[in-house]
Amino acid sequence: MNIYNNRPKENNNDRIASNKEAQPHSHADTVVQSIFSQSQCPTLENVDLFCKNRKIKPQKNPETSKQFLNEQFLTNHIASAVFSPGGVMHPSSLGTLNSLLNTSKNTNQFYGQFLADKINNKKISLKKVGFRSAEHAIVFAKKFKLTHIDLAGIEGLTAENIEDLIEQNNEIKFLKIVGDKTNLKNLTLNSAKLSKLQTLILSYLPEFNQDLRDLPSLQTLTLYHLPLFDRDFSNLPLLQTLELIALPLFNRDLSHLPFLKTLILEHLPLFDQNLNGLSSLQTLELIALPLFNQDLSDLLFLKKLMLNTLESFNRKISDLPSLQELTLHTLPEFNQDLKDLSSLKSLILFYLPLFNQNLNGLFSLQILILEHLLLFNQNLNLKTLLFLKILELNNLPLLNQQDLKVIERLAQNKNIEYFIR
Repeated sequence: MNIYNNRPKENNNDRIASNKEAQPHSHADTVVQSIFSQSQCPTLENVDLFCKNRKIKPQKNPETSKQFLNEQFLTNHIASAVFSPGGVMHPSSLGTLNSLLNTSKNTNQFYGQFLADKINNKKISLKKVGFRSAEHAIVFAKKFKLTHIDLAGIEGLTAENIEDLIEQNNEIKFLKIVGDKTNLKNLTLNSAKLSKLQTLILSYLPEFNQDLRDLPSLQTLTLYHLPLFDRDFSNLPLLQTLELIALPLFNRDLSHLPFLKTLILEHLPLFDQNLNGLSSLQTLELIALPLFNQDLSDLLFLKKLMLNTLESFNRKISDLPSLQELTLHTLPEFNQDLKDLSSLKSLILFYLPLFNQNLNGLFSLQILILEHLLLFNQNLNLKTLLFLKILELNNLPLLNQQDLKVIERLAQNKNIEYFIR
């Protein structure tokens, strides 16, 4: 069927229902406000009101009401009021944070730990649960020893308060820091205090160029828009995912990362390093690397490959035995025969001005998208593409209309989702 003419229409009733679900529950908000703005437990009257609103059967025995309040009510039901379906706390539910941050009363400690556990378990950013200023976010993260710390969107961050947070909390497993052009210029991460760190995301730090090699537990590293960064990663033995985007000075050897499974390199104007030493690599995305022209033939376990805007690349890629997904975009010199990629399930080709190769031998293909291939005039025999499920042909000027009609008719007969233009 034509996937562009058979898209499901939005149901007005579904949309109305969805909007209703997203609305705050007034009774629940009343209870949660009392929890976060008072130093005492919410009243039984409010609990009963909350239970009635949520159709929860309350405890009838007055002697167990306190236990119900502190255990069942909080651990099982408060989250439905605090967090919306998208995982975002209602602003009206946040109440006064100072009671959590500046007192040591058992009640506030209990509620604060409850919120901290939700942040850690659900992997929620501090901004999403209502924090805006660094003053509150940093104090909360320190007091309750957060292991998942996402500081994106927090206002007023400084190098000093982030460094102080790391100094006082050696349990951090996830850390995301997003700066801008004016703050965090002198940020230094104390590696000795980050021995348990598994994921590190650094973005928009104008002067950051720190050695990150001494993070023994690090598994995922993402660096965005660090104009001065040019360090190697030779001492990250557990690193499995590395994403480097917009690092104008970076051109380091990456071949000594034996357990790396995913590598994404984008907008690295100087990068031209051999990657064949990455023997465990399964996903490779190379985007906007104007100098890159390295052999990839030793990446025997590579399953997914994207090459996008590589002006200099002309290496053979048809000898990758495990490759299942291939995307080629804006490669001005590319015109290789791909028939030996026998495991290929998805092939997407965009803006390859010289490409004109027969694709009928790719028997395992399930997705085929060809767009803006100016010289492509090969016959597509859908009878040989036995497993094809999705077909898109767009702007192939040398394929005549009669051939396209035959392809469309075969696609209809084989129940293939297609778009041909």
